Amino acid sequence: MVLEKKGNYFPEEKKDNEMITKLIMLSWNILGIKLSIMDVKQLFYEAKRMCSSQVGVSEALLWAKDFKLPLDISRRDTDGLEKHQGDLTAYILSLHEKEKNERLSLERVEKLVPHTDPDYNALCRLVKGIPIFTTPSFKPNNGMVNGKVMKLREKHLMMPSVINKLVYELYKGGKVVILPTELSKGNRTTHYSALSWTTKFGKPQGRLIGDTSATESGTPLNSYEVKEMFDKNFGNIHHPTIVDIARMVFTEAERIGWENAILWKVDLKGAFTLLYVLPEDVPLLSFELTTTLQLCTIRVCLGILGYLVVSMLYHESYVETCKN
Repeated sequence: MVLEKKGNYFPEEKKDNEMITKLIMLSWNILGIKLSIMDVKQLFYEAKRMCSSQVGVSEALLWAKDFKLPLDISRRDTDGLEKHQGDLTAYILSLHEKEKNERLSLERVEKLVPHTDPDYNALCRLVKGIPIFTTPSFKPNNGMVNGKVMKLREKHLMMPSVINKLVYELYKGGKVVILPTELSKGNRTTHYSALSWTTKFGKPQGRLIGDTSATESGTPLNSYEVKEMFDKNFGNIHHPTIVDIARMVFTEAERIGWENAILWKVDLKGAFTLLYVLPEDVPLLSFELTTTLQLCTIRVCLGILGYLVVSMLYHESYVETCKN
């Protein structure tokens, strides 16, 4: 629910910081913890300091402990592919079928979302997976750019144990499939993007990045034109700022009284990975691991196409279908 501005209740824009500070103090006071303005300023300072202290490459390498991928890591998906006569789309659909009772499904959408809801049709489409839109000028690179084989990123070569261990966690969680590269070479629908790494607050291992925006892969998947396609199909959402949220809280408290106001939030664990990639589009999200192995993302991970996922997660109807 979006709360509307009523009368002249809101303070002037220049006093937004004072309003946010007051809201924080009131929130803690409700819990029986008395805070002064100086206490709130100290909280902001500590939050900024903690978020600015990032771990680096050396900590990640210690975490990885020279990890190496199991020699037979591609066996599971190679065998699954053979059972489906080499049809990757059919194999991925079989993986979806195994998880249908634990994922976003048509049954859940029908149960929780009215047909009149503006998000109903979009949610039904997302059951099969997020489509990977491409521009008319896009050409899958099949691992070759300007007649040359794509090279691994410098960080990939510098810290393979970290990247491989993070990939292995995704593999065990069913978020990616790993196949011999030879099975995809020559497939005109396969597109490789660069796999890299960056830091993550509070995580010595950092996180993987699937860079679908880099031009080094030829025509990048991610672009402004592609974003416009997603917006047209799934809607464009403007996320509220902390000022917007504070105003909403004050408006509701004015309407029903502070003693009746309840602040709550919903958090979806691994929210991005709750969504599948449309099976027939999975080859477009390929990443080379070694000279003989590649991974394909079958769920949304590695930071790919985040603008779509974040937009969808702000739809109340999507949150409800995932948590029930």
